[in-house]
Parts: sequence; C-alpha cells; structure tokens
Amino acid sequence: DPVLVRIYLDDATCTAPADATGTVAQFNGGGIAVGVPSDATSTIRAAAVDAAGNQSGCSNAAAYIEDSTAPDTAIGSGPAGTVATNDVTFTYAGVPVADAASFECRLDSGDFAACPASGAEFADLPDGAHTFEVRATDAAGNTDATPAAASFSVDTTVTPPVGDLLAPDTVLEKKPPRKIKTDERKVRVRFRFAGSDETTPQSALSFECKFDGKPVDDCESPIRRKAKLGKHVFTAAAVDAAGNTDPSPARSRFKVIPES
Repeated sequence: DPVLVRIYLDDATCTAPADATGTVAQFNGGGIAVGVPSDATSTIRAAAVDAAGNQSGCSNAAAYIEDSTAPDTAIGSGPAGTVATNDVTFTYAGVPVADAASFECRLDSGDFAACPASGAEFADLPDGAHTFEVRATDAAGNTDATPAAASFSVDTTVTPPVGDLLAPDTVLEKKPPRKIKTDERKVRVRFRFAGSDETTPQSALSFECKFDGKPVDDCESPIRRKAKLGKHVFTAAAVDAAGNTDPSPARSRFKVIPES
C-alpha cells in the first residue's frame, strides 16, 4: 500500500526530483502544498510510493494556472481641461487589453461600481472640478490597485470666440531625459505641458496627447506613462475653445536602455 505521494511539476515521466512530498493522509486530507511559478501554467502529476520505496507511474496531468498579477488600466478618451458641456463620456481598456474581464468606475467621491467595457457616460454634471477613475479586474479576480484617473472641469458659461481661426501653441515644460537607464522592464515617465492662445484663456485650453503608436487621446497636464526598453515619442497639442488644434505639437523623443 502507498505511504507517500510525490508531486511533480512539468515532468511527464515523474523521474526528476519531486517538487513536493507528503503522506497519503495529507494527500487525501488537506492536500500537499507545492510552489508553482508566478503568472504561468504548470502541469502537475503525482506518483505513489510504498513502504519499500517503490514508486508508481505518473498520474494523469492536471493543468494549474497561477495568476496573481493585476492588470493595468488606461483611459482612452474623455474630457480634459475645461469643457463647456455637462454631458461627458470616457472610454478605457485594460493593459494588456485581453487581461481585463470587468471594470469599475467612480466619479468624484462616489463609490466604485461596475461599468461597461464600452465606456462610461455621465449626464447633467454640475459646473466645477471633477475626477473620473476606472480600474480593471482580470478573470482571476485581481484588481488594478492604481486606478487610471482623469481630472476635468465643467464650465457651461464658456463659449467659443466668434471667428477664431488661429490655433494655439504648445510647450513641454517637463520631459524625460534623452536617455533613461534602468534595470526594470518598464519605467514611469512624466510630462508637463502648457498652451497659449490669442483668444482662449489658458485655463480653458484642452490638450491632445499621443504616445508612440497609440491613438491620440484627450489628456491633462501633468501626465505619466509607462515606457519599456526602446525608443519612444510623446507629443502634446493644445486645443482652443473654437476647436483649433496646434498643427505643430510639442514633442519629446527619448530612449530607455538597460542599466548595464
């Protein structure tokens, strides 16, 4: 009769050293604990051992998926700066997109609540400052601990100047150095930008940003992005109350390289 059970990870023949060993009573009771690689799929097999040390063949394989890493969340589009409407819509996605199984959103000091993957809409907002937050949760139940956030203001008294055809200018007030050395897979970079226009007050300007090959998004200064190893390009363009966009956005080019 078997007295021990040996557990093997990713070993189809059960001939390598066992990854865990326990008694039959443990196996039939609470189970035998075995460590598995993080964020990976492991194939688990077991073999029985009798009192003389004879080992049986491998059991059937069981696949175990370990997922303890939460997804990131990114806001795709939405109001930025000061807007003249009190009806707003945000779109968002998980990073990576496939990792997000559901989303929760909140506005200002409200509680997080489930929101559709297609986006969140808010109507009849009062004039004033607002903050929107959204967080993704994956299929394993891991929730982004740092929700994506966007701040904006509603001012329904703002009206576009009549006949304003001149586009605003944009400047980058803060940007990363041309070369960033790191021993991590990704680094966080920060950009601060501002605009000026002949007719629209600076506080009423909005901005559009683009990072690498991603689509142009509404944004607000300052903004942070995650950059992996390689070359990167960030641009920011001011938009005035008449809808004129800076045709020559402020631009930052930089490269993330390994520390050694």
